Amino acid sequence: MQLSNLLIEIKLGVIKKIFTLVLCLACFCGVSQNNIAYLGTADIFSKKEKTSPTASNTSNFNFSGGLIVVNVAVNGESGNYILDTGAPGLVLNSSEEAESFVLASSVSSTIKIGEVMVENFQWGTFKQEKVEGYTLDISHMNKLGGESLDGLIGYQILKQNAVSVDFENQEVAIFSKKDLKSKLKSSENVETIPFIIEGHLPVIKLKINGKKYRFAIDTGAEKNLMNAKLFDKTTPANVTYELMQGLDGGIRKVAVGQLENIASKNYDIDKMNFLFSDMSYVNEGENGYNIDGLLGLPFFQNKTFVIDYRKGELHIWE
Repeated sequence: MQLSNLLIEIKLGVIKKIFTLVLCLACFCGVSQNNIAYLGTADIFSKKEKTSPTASNTSNFNFSGGLIVVNVAVNGESGNYILDTGAPGLVLNSSEEAESFVLASSVSSTIKIGEVMVENFQWGTFKQEKVEGYTLDISHMNKLGGESLDGLIGYQILKQNAVSVDFENQEVAIFSKKDLKSKLKSSENVETIPFIIEGHLPVIKLKINGKKYRFAIDTGAEKNLMNAKLFDKTTPANVTYELMQGLDGGIRKVAVGQLENIASKNYDIDKMNFLFSDMSYVNEGENGYNIDGLLGLPFFQNKTFVIDYRKGELHIWE
């Protein structure tokens, strides 16, 4: 009789665990998932790459979820790479264990990333040789369907250039100094926001309801992200919950809320949604920054923009 009761208890325990698992999965059903391809490293490279003179170069892009994907050639092989100002450099998608690695931080954990030397990188007419880069398994970020995602293009590639994104025509351009000057001179309703580079991040000042904050521009983020410590201070409206996934592959449920009266210089936004998450892995430790959040592609509201790393200026066409 005791054995029978024991078996019943075991069965009930198993059923309870299964029920709990199904319930947890049900909670995630219908909740949208947002990729935040932020990557922080202490190593911002020491070698100077051999770079061809920058000439204006335009190419089309596709979307992987809400992120910009361009086609480039790495070591002669064509591939799909996310344009990611939140990454320190060129990151190759690889699940193989590297011979050497460094510690880095994603938006929600510390991770190991491999070190690699890329012999040549080509994006249209733009070329670099002997590029120091990283390897990391980012297959979980793939939203291209049948096509593979081959990596990220970050600061080390972009830092000597002015990069333009035109959402309407789905074009990315690299501008020479002369051509960017000409484009700005012939354009109307262009707002210019200064930024400073901290580590590899372009950081701007932002006002929300009259209070000042510091945000980094991260084109590898599908949504805007704000430090959860500021949730009560900013009192967001229409709060719901969504899933957030970083480059470490971990998924967490975070609050998302609407903030109003957002401005940087003369660029104004009435209201915009932010994910609220713990940012200790971004702001603390050897790889840490002192920022209040990340501004993803929604910040640009599908408008044409240029990130001019050479002059530290962000231009947005109204």
